[in-house]
Amino acid sequence: MAEQKDDASGEAEEKKLLVRIIVVIAVAILVVAAVVSFLKMQEVPAVKVRVSVEGEYEHPQVKILEVKREGVSIMSVSRSAPNVFPAVEMFAAANHGMKGIDWDAKLYHGADTYELRAEFPESEIKDDDFIMIVVKVVDESGKTISNVVRYEKKWGEL
Repeated sequence: MAEQKDDASGEAEEKKLLVRIIVVIAVAILVVAAVVSFLKMQEVPAVKVRVSVEGEYEHPQVKILEVKREGVSIMSVSRSAPNVFPAVEMFAAANHGMKGIDWDAKLYHGADTYELRAEFPESEIKDDDFIMIVVKVVDESGKTISNVVRYEKKWGEL
């Protein structure tokens, strides 16, 4: 009779332990889902630049077609500077770098339209903050082979 009580209490303890494990796992899943949702909702300021590269492959000419500010999810912010060559490169600075700088580059494959984006995840950019964008084409060794286009405006004017 004592063995049956021990077996019954052992089974009850196992069930309680299983319920606790399930509750802990469910809570952990909910916490992770909440954190991911919160991070996805957070937006950081970014500037998107559409450029046209025309002319001969070795002597391209760059024109900025469109500059537009946007908010991007903090989850989609690039974590490192692109390292591609040859490339269409963009450098962007807010308040001469005091509020942030970022680079973007796309593989250069000749005359075409390229979209580049710079993000400022560490800063809150205000309408009167000054934005400077520099775009150029570089060859395999990083040497500039195009004209260098510089664009400057206040954030609120983009």
